[in-house]
Amino acid sequence: MDLWSTTRDNNGKWSEPQLLPNSINSKDNEGPSVLSPSGDEIYFTRCPRMKKVDLGCAIFYSKRKGDSWTQAKKVRLKPEDADTLSCGHPAMDSEMKIMIFAADFPGGYGMHDLWISEYDSREESWMTPVNLGPDINSIGDEMFPYLSDNGDLYFSSDSYEGFGGLDMFKAKKAWGE
Repeated sequence: MDLWSTTRDNNGKWSEPQLLPNSINSKDNEGPSVLSPSGDEIYFTRCPRMKKVDLGCAIFYSKRKGDSWTQAKKVRLKPEDADTLSCGHPAMDSEMKIMIFAADFPGGYGMHDLWISEYDSREESWMTPVNLGPDINSIGDEMFPYLSDNGDLYFSSDSYEGFGGLDMFKAKKAWGE
C-alpha cells in the first residue's frame, strides 16, 4: 500500500490521484495519514513487510520543501526496545502539537488503545505517550482516531455496544463518556 494525493477544484471535481514520492512511499506498507492544515507536513503509518518477522508498525513524518518532500523520519513513540509493538493511525490537532494514535503498548486496557503525545517545541520531539484511559479505551481494539476542529474525538472500537466490528464513536472535547 502507498499514499496518493488528489486535489479538488472550485467545481468540486477531484484531480487524477498522484503517487506521493519515494521519500514518503517505500517498499513497506504506508497507511493512515494526516496532513497539516497548511499542507506542509504529513504524519503517516508505515508497516514493514518482512516474512515471519514482526517488526510492528510505526508513525513517520515528512515535510514539504517546495515541490518535494523530505525523507520520511520515524517519530519516536514506542517504549525502549519495543520494536515488535505497533503504533499508527495518527490524528492531530489543528496546530499539529497534539497527536492521538492507536498502539498495543504495555499498560493499556485492551488489544489496541488510543494514546496521546504532545510536541515539545524546545526539545523538538514528541513527549512520552499517555494512555487516554478507561473512559475511551476498552478490553478490545480502539483505532482510527480523528480530532475535529472543536476538539471532539472520533474513533472506532469493537468493544462498545454497537452494530459489530469496528463501529464509530464520539467523545466530546473532555474525552469522557
